[in-house]
Amino acid sequence: MHKFLIILFCVISQNLFAQTSVPPSLGDGSPGNPYQIANLNNLFWITQNSNQWDKNYIQTAEIDASTSSTWDGGAGYSPIGDDVTKFIGVYDGQNYKILNLYVSRNTKDYVGLFGYTVGANISNVKLESVNILGSTYVGGLIGRQETYTSYVTNSYSNGSVHGVNYVGGLIGEQNTGNVTDCNTAGTVSGESYVGGLVGQQYQSAVTNCFSTSSVTSTVEFAGGLTAYHYVATTENSYSTGTVNGVSHVGGLIGMENGSSATITNCYSVGDVIATGAAVGGLIGEQGNSANVSKCYSSGSVTGTSYVGGLIGTIMNTGSATDCFWDLTTSGQSSSQGGTGKLTTDMKNQTTFLNAGWSSAVWNIGDGINNGYPYLDWQNPDGTPLPAELTGFNAFISEVGIILNWSTATEVNNYGFEVERKLLGDNFEWETLGFVEGHGNSNSHKEYTFIDGDNLSGVVQYRLKQIDIDGRFEYSGIVDVEINTVKKFELSQNFPNPFNPSTVIKYSIPKESKVKVSIYTVLGEEIFQLVNTQQNEGYYNVTWNAQNLSSGIYFVRIVANSIDGRNNFVSIKKMILIK
Repeated sequence: MHKFLIILFCVISQNLFAQTSVPPSLGDGSPGNPYQIANLNNLFWITQNSNQWDKNYIQTAEIDASTSSTWDGGAGYSPIGDDVTKFIGVYDGQNYKILNLYVSRNTKDYVGLFGYTVGANISNVKLESVNILGSTYVGGLIGRQETYTSYVTNSYSNGSVHGVNYVGGLIGEQNTGNVTDCNTAGTVSGESYVGGLVGQQYQSAVTNCFSTSSVTSTVEFAGGLTAYHYVATTENSYSTGTVNGVSHVGGLIGMENGSSATITNCYSVGDVIATGAAVGGLIGEQGNSANVSKCYSSGSVTGTSYVGGLIGTIMNTGSATDCFWDLTTSGQSSSQGGTGKLTTDMKNQTTFLNAGWSSAVWNIGDGINNGYPYLDWQNPDGTPLPAELTGFNAFISEVGIILNWSTATEVNNYGFEVERKLLGDNFEWETLGFVEGHGNSNSHKEYTFIDGDNLSGVVQYRLKQIDIDGRFEYSGIVDVEINTVKKFELSQNFPNPFNPSTVIKYSIPKESKVKVSIYTVLGEEIFQLVNTQQNEGYYNVTWNAQNLSSGIYFVRIVANSIDGRNNFVSIKKMILIK
């Protein structure tokens, strides 16, 4: 009887933790109607059906993969794509997270969420707290990416990634592929070709990426961003994690090789610790006409031979143009390339401007990135910028209340939750919907959301701006009075005095051509906040004066009704105090 109960318990336990393959309930896998992956069972279905590895997918919900640690006798999740059948499709994570993915396959090659991709397009995938173990070609997202038409964009992976060779926090080996706007965090370890973001880049491109991962290699080739960089391109990227290795160890790149290899506008601030040769704050070894330009490093550097503040050693020919390292913090007085500078000079903008560094790419300021230069797309603390909101207003239309807002720049912007509350209502803010962000953008972007509910009174709205790491902040509040507008009016801005933003409200009782402008005390028009035709309604517009000095400014509205019967002009004084 006792033996029977033990057997029964084991059977029940296996059933409780057994994975279930469930095909997506929506979509057919075509580009116009992709499979919709809504849960872990759907994701498992992809892994079990290699005949579907050429299809199109979108993820429609957050997926907790914690139970993957119990799959396949403890081996965990089985990657999508292998050396027999590659994944050649499209997967858009739509910024939904996959949590706690577990893979323990120490004898298997091509390990990650995707094992082997060829010509695939993977975007907006967010991997949180991965625990991945494999042999060769191991990455948090992809084991091996191949062909020039392969793209990975706006994705990240954090957690633990461990393998033997070609191990990367995001991708084990990137062979003629493209990676843009991606990042990693956590720990990455292995024997050879171990990188915070990518193990090896071969004829491939990395742009606008970063890694904060700590990297450990026990044999050779280790880099804070990439371990081995061969005939590849890396630009506008950086690393901050500590790199431990033996030989060919660099804060950013372990080895840069090949006549077409270029590294431009990058930096590393992590410490580099090696027990062997070819060790550098930025690059361990450079050779065969490889080039690095407008880069710097500031971390401490230790090794046994061929050790440099910026580059450890140069094989055959290589070049470092307009590059610098910190003499003080690195502990190194020499380098095979670049110019050593004292810390005070490394934190002085003149040093870099004199070297031709572009202010459109780089910024520098006290207290920001510890005073060292940082890339223009970064936040002052070195993290990705949230969306820079430049306008947010609401008005009444025939289809409901229309909310419009815009951004000047976005980096790793997950999107916006739209929230609503009735003025005077004791209830909490309610979420109406979500509008996806543009991820990364240096150009003006516009957004629209329509609230079609039947409402009355004064309705308030706000935006919850969310970045890919889950950090968020709220916008200012705009309100709409759902009554018949009786007159043209420009209200006093609020708050007033203000710093740096203030809300300007106005109303128009009939369709009009409206212009709202900001003027100095000298009568100079410096901003046009509104210049368009608008329907009857109550409007709010936010003015951000962060780049202006304290003083008195004026807001002026001119509204000319379309029927030609009304011409309204009004001016209010505003006080900016910083």
